[in-house]
Amino acid sequence: EIVDDEPRVAGALAQYQQQAGLLNEAIQTYTKALEQQPNSRELKARRIVALYDAKDYARAAEYAAEAQKQHPDDPRFPRLRASALNAGGDRMHAIEVLEELTRTFPKDTISQLALADMYSKANRKQDAERTVRQVLMLEPNNADALNYLGYMLAERGEKLDEAIRLVSHALEIDPDNGAFLDSLGWAHFRKGNMDQAEKYLSAAAGKLP
Repeated sequence: EIVDDEPRVAGALAQYQQQAGLLNEAIQTYTKALEQQPNSRELKARRIVALYDAKDYARAAEYAAEAQKQHPDDPRFPRLRASALNAGGDRMHAIEVLEELTRTFPKDTISQLALADMYSKANRKQDAERTVRQVLMLEPNNADALNYLGYMLAERGEKLDEAIRLVSHALEIDPDNGAFLDSLGWAHFRKGNMDQAEKYLSAAAGKLP
């Protein structure tokens, strides 16, 4: 009721609209909020996510590219751009954006994992494995990377002893993670350890009903 008279509340209103699933309204309100705070990275990121969730991938990618130029030190925007490009059907361009991002921020493991995931979607399995291993060289206790690589190997039916070791390490770090339990159960299944597979997959089902 007051946003027209007091535009500073637009950011909060847009967030509530987004949480309520009123995506088109949220996008419009974020635009109004950005008129008041044109340098707000958070508002820009939230508007891009709202556009993505509304399946307006072209505008999401466009706004992410604009924000990337305005804030070249913030890796969130090229990651969002790559996600929008991929969802819009341009996976090759998405990979190029992420490859450039990881060259610019070689120690940003979030971006490296995003690139690995994109490689995997493009069926570039060796590139995906190489990239996740680079993450683990930087962060040997990165539970998400340990699980990702372990599950990837289990899916391929390769290096199953290593897959079990990797996911077991991830579970030592985050023992209640249902996705990690699922990965470990699947790795045991692929290796033929049915009792262990049932044990961990049952635990995963309990965590992820």
